[in-house]
Amino acid sequence: MNNQTGNNEKIKQITSPDQLHDYLHVTNPAVWIVLVAVILLLVVSLIWSANATIDSYTDGTAVVTGKSMVVTVDNPAMQSKIKSGNTILVGDTSTKVASIGHNADGNVYAVAATTLADGTYAARIVYKQQKVLSLLFNGEQQSA
Repeated sequence: MNNQTGNNEKIKQITSPDQLHDYLHVTNPAVWIVLVAVILLLVVSLIWSANATIDSYTDGTAVVTGKSMVVTVDNPAMQSKIKSGNTILVGDTSTKVASIGHNADGNVYAVAATTLADGTYAARIVYKQQKVLSLLFNGEQQSA
């Protein structure tokens, strides 16, 4: 109540419009522009992080014959991560691993159906996908 009485006394002391400048603080439009820009940047970053994913993958060589693709993974450290259902990427084409096995050299290979023409291609097998937002808040992982 005292604060309100003090304000009333200050207002009574204003006798001309020029004195209003001393009691009213007008914010600079540049401050509002910066504030809106920061809020907009945060909103866009949140939307992006909710939709963006980070893929963990290993590279391999895909050999296509008929409608079947066999991708051989030469990296021994990554071979244990390849499982049925993982995604194989060859250029813009993607397919799922139908089965896995080991060849005579001990390397893991993945078999999948494809519509690519016969030939040899560079391939990627995605073994884990993670949303950026989940990394920021709880670190949960999603398998591909």
